Amino acid sequence: MIEYINFQSLLILAIGFGLGAFPTALILAKYFAKQDILNSGSGNMGAYNLYHISQSKSLGIATLLIDFFKGFLTVWIAKYISGGNFYLPALAILLAIAAHNWNPFLGWKGGRGLATAAGGIILFSPVGLFLWLFVFSLHYFIVKRNIIIANVVASLVSIISVFRTPDFVIYKTQTLTFSHTIDYCYLFAAMNILILVKHYKVFREEIKLLQ
Repeated sequence: MIEYINFQSLLILAIGFGLGAFPTALILAKYFAKQDILNSGSGNMGAYNLYHISQSKSLGIATLLIDFFKGFLTVWIAKYISGGNFYLPALAILLAIAAHNWNPFLGWKGGRGLATAAGGIILFSPVGLFLWLFVFSLHYFIVKRNIIIANVVASLVSIISVFRTPDFVIYKTQTLTFSHTIDYCYLFAAMNILILVKHYKVFREEIKLLQ
């Protein structure tokens, strides 16, 4: 039994790492835009930078969707293998985001984890994602049209908001069963911390430009 659990856990984590490390933007940029995304634009391996350097909405949207499904598949496969266990899929999606943000095969470079996190959290409960999108939309369209700053504000505010969300709202919307809503809240916070860490440097640069 212990050996089975250990193998199961390692398999789930390996799947999370493998899907997270899949370099979507790098591949699309190389074969369709004929550019090295790691040395172009901001150097970020994400949908926005690919759109920026290629001026192709199609490539940007394709990257966004594929990275979203990286997170979605990570949790879905982990849920299937673990039989609905909460903690193994939770660890898998955190590893997927980390591998996406700091890809060891690409000199620890990568994206910022937003799409991959969105794809993963929605299979636990969409509440956190809806809160994040709501705050992002308010800040970007009403306060300041700056994606980086809006990302950071949305992550910070949504972490606080999800802890303040009534338990029954999260329970009613859960798609992967968990016993305590606090587990979901901690997972959501951890995912956003990984996103915020990757935004730290570029966020500071954006703030300096505003001064």
